[in-house]
Amino acid sequence: VIIILVITIIKIVFDYIKYGKKAFSVFNKKEDINIKQESIKMLVDVLDIYYKMIQNNDTTILILESGIYVIYLLDYDGMISGNIKEEKLIFGKNTRKERLIDNPIYVLKSKINEIKEKTNYDSKGYILIKQGSFNILNRTDIEIISINSFYYHFSKLIKNKKISIEEINKIYEKIG
Repeated sequence: VIIILVITIIKIVFDYIKYGKKAFSVFNKKEDINIKQESIKMLVDVLDIYYKMIQNNDTTILILESGIYVIYLLDYDGMISGNIKEEKLIFGKNTRKERLIDNPIYVLKSKINEIKEKTNYDSKGYILIKQGSFNILNRTDIEIISINSFYYHFSKLIKNKKISIEEINKIYEKIG
């Protein structure tokens, strides 16, 4: 047992000399995924498609040849509760971090209605979450997907072209 222990210690020392602190990176705490609007732009740029993007606060509007998409970034880690039809939800209920946040479904539905009024085009709503789940009892037409699934999901959507490049520019002018 002592021989195995000595050999293990020697291996650890040699790994530390050879690789430095990287040898112990397995034990480091993983950083949280931060969802930022720049992340959406980078992911859409990788798709190599023509698009226009409008960003404000937590909402991003993507105008693609396959349609108009309204995306809400839900960058909260924890329990969110409240009535789905109200403007505000409670984050971290019954904890010291309890606070009111915007209801993403309420925000998306108002943006979708605003786009419909200005352009006569239907748009699709998405809530991007960083991890975990966001349970909704009332079914809505808004999809909730993780940031990790965003690229895969959108790469499938872009194949169905409905809007021309000229129309994308006109829609952008009307909304922007």
